[in-house]
Amino acid sequence: MRLLIKSILFISFVFSIEIVVQPYLQNATENSIVIMWETDGFTNSIIEWGISDEVLIQLEGSSIISYGSNRIHSVEITNLLPSTRYYYRVLTDDVSSEIYDFITPPDPSSEASFRIIAMSDMQRDGSNPNKFDEIIHDGVIDYISDEYSDDLAGELAMVLIPGDLVVTGSSYYEWQNTFFEPSEDLFSHVPLYPVFGNHEANTDYFIKYFHLPDNGTPGYEEHWY
Repeated sequence: MRLLIKSILFISFVFSIEIVVQPYLQNATENSIVIMWETDGFTNSIIEWGISDEVLIQLEGSSIISYGSNRIHSVEITNLLPSTRYYYRVLTDDVSSEIYDFITPPDPSSEASFRIIAMSDMQRDGSNPNKFDEIIHDGVIDYISDEYSDDLAGELAMVLIPGDLVVTGSSYYEWQNTFFEPSEDLFSHVPLYPVFGNHEANTDYFIKYFHLPDNGTPGYEEHWY
């Protein structure tokens, strides 16, 4: 019996599902937003969200295969109010993420002002491998904190990235290790809007990882918008 219990515990540990790409925000409108993340195995695509970090309701989305048995999850929250702060976290079978927040864009008719950040060519440089992490934390997060406040969701509306997110778009682990990991502290609070660069090489990973506006030319909806 003792051996059987140890075997069950070992199997449970081996097959524990982990979040390998922390939650990031996509395609925010004044009434909706898409939350995405990645796990190293199949699990339901569930988030908890609400206008308070103490009262959260569950919502389920869908997932697709990214690489091997890994899954990219996507949940769209709708019927939101403009210019409103919401809280969320993602759930797996075994663990949940931290609780993050975001603020929906203002109603377009309000003509309210907002801040955006544009950056590009953050593909990893072998001579300066931590430069993107430095830009995210020292150049964006710390700067916003020093100049304005610690409230990233309140101070920034979006981040635009016109290409070259990774060195080689077809290399799966580059996305996880050199793009999403250094930027998770920013993109969990502020929506990210990238477009293809030459380094992405029209890879399917770009299409899988991002849920972008679909108002582009038919057949190229996520290439430009």
